[in-house]
Amino acid sequence: MRIWAGALAALAMMAAPATAQTRAPLTAETLWKLQRLGEPDLSPDGRAAVSAVTRYDMQENKGYTDLWLFPLDGAPPRQLTADAASDSDPHFSPDGRWIAFVSKRGDDKHGQIYVIPVDGGEARRVTTVPTGAFAPKWLPDSARIAFLSRVWPGLATWEDQGKRLKERDESKMTARVWNSAPIAYWDRWLDDRETHIFTVDRAGGAPAPVTAGSGASVDLRDANGGSYDIAPDGREFAFDGETQRGARSNYDVFTIPAGGGAARNITADNPADDTGPLYSPDGRHLAYHQQNIVGFYADRNRLVVIDRRSNARRDLTARFDRSASGLVWAPDSRALYGAIDDAATRRIYRFDLTGEPRRITTAGDHASLALGGRPLRMVALRQSFSAPPTLVRVDPDSGAATVLSRVNDETLAGADMGRVESVTYKGARDADIQMWVVYPPGFDPSKKYPLLLLLHGGPHSGITDAWTYRWNAHVFAGWGYVVAWHNFHGSSGFGNAFTDSI
Repeated sequence: MRIWAGALAALAMMAAPATAQTRAPLTAETLWKLQRLGEPDLSPDGRAAVSAVTRYDMQENKGYTDLWLFPLDGAPPRQLTADAASDSDPHFSPDGRWIAFVSKRGDDKHGQIYVIPVDGGEARRVTTVPTGAFAPKWLPDSARIAFLSRVWPGLATWEDQGKRLKERDESKMTARVWNSAPIAYWDRWLDDRETHIFTVDRAGGAPAPVTAGSGASVDLRDANGGSYDIAPDGREFAFDGETQRGARSNYDVFTIPAGGGAARNITADNPADDTGPLYSPDGRHLAYHQQNIVGFYADRNRLVVIDRRSNARRDLTARFDRSASGLVWAPDSRALYGAIDDAATRRIYRFDLTGEPRRITTAGDHASLALGGRPLRMVALRQSFSAPPTLVRVDPDSGAATVLSRVNDETLAGADMGRVESVTYKGARDADIQMWVVYPPGFDPSKKYPLLLLLHGGPHSGITDAWTYRWNAHVFAGWGYVVAWHNFHGSSGFGNAFTDSI
């Protein structure tokens, strides 16, 4: 068993304050000392959150990820897993007794689904799928778990899948042939496999197919937990399916009986992408993202809700000039909450089934929302240019936040970071252009400094008030630069017309 050296100290409620003489500018080496929190999940009773926490060992050039429980009442966090393998993507069972997660332990060649009791004990492997298992979700009875796996269509058994994978991995031939696009997604090649949904007993055993043979498969390129959902009665699944493949693909939302069968396209009338299905906890509604411009990834995501009884559909964001994202249903099914890219800050909004969207938070960049319990409790990852993602409890009415994780307080206590401000200037067509300015530590306004201008890619993905490990502005500022990072024409978060302006 591996217990992190100094873990309790790193997770202590308060770190020893550093004096001005001992603080130094933020460096890339310091960034690698920071622990990174994964997306949290909240227990059904709302009393505790679970998150994967990653630390890096510079000597071993390796990262370690374990699961931690964070009580919402402020009690000390508890390390849940300590295996040499990395554990990720944790999810509480509906009865609150178990946590399912993904890991690659022992002789696992690919990630598998594991479960561990919340009260403590050893984790147990649930799947032994040769093609790997990921994106676990519990069925309502807490007895079965759904997951995704990339498999070859036409191969009837897992043994056949394993043989094909072994043949490919051991082949001396490295050349590959494609006769149509797409051939790659970001940093990985795509092959002739499809992503499908399966279910398995919590105790293990043979997985049962849900979508295999249905005439549709889950998102080919970037399937994840947001690509599918399970109805609260456990009888139906909804998922993102690709109805047109090629360089310009199209995604629709499909539904299918939990026991398998023919998949039904429920958004075929929209020629643009429909993604991210979410069943309401009472089972009455199904929400999803809808885009209107074919082939344009940066089109605004509308939040559409289907009444499953009448098939009536409503766009809850018809007059909301922002893109709906990071959505999760409130337990009472009366509203959804989302983490919205809003004028260079991701703010939490509430989307009532009746009424206009309402902003909950103003300051701080929030993401990865999780809700549960009675009265309603909410957790999120909050960050800024000067603070890495931190687990917080958020008041769903006022937006006030209470810090739950302090894993980086000690490390950051010694980092001297300069002031950050948001400015606006006039750009092309006399439009207001927002820009972040990060000053070096000890900035003297009477002196001249070199300017380092950062330009975000995308080109539509705007820069919000968020921490980054890849090009941290405070590191550049620590070299003596004034750092500017502007949200030029086309950047997200400033309305559809501004995004479309390039």
